[in-house]
Amino acid sequence: ESPEGRRNLDYDQAKAMANKMGVEMMDETTYRKLYVDHRTWSWLLTDAATRQSGGALYGYRGDGGVRVFGGRAAYRYPDGGWRGVLRVPKS
Repeated sequence: ESPEGRRNLDYDQAKAMANKMGVEMMDETTYRKLYVDHRTWSWLLTDAATRQSGGALYGYRGDGGVRVFGGRAAYRYPDGGWRGVLRVPKS
């Protein structure tokens, strides 16, 4: 479940928060693989073409699987958050 401080953000706010924390927003492939979000949904890293049209991807777990949709990036969903990925280089 997305923590309270990471909910009710539009896509750009979520992306800025991830950047400030030094993590990447989770992409659709990783999101599907990890099968997250039992109670809330999350903004996902979105391609440039979709962003140029004002859209963004979001996903949630429901109906027996992971669902990913496109929505308005400017919308702030009260039960929506975002997931981050911290990539650690191999030494």
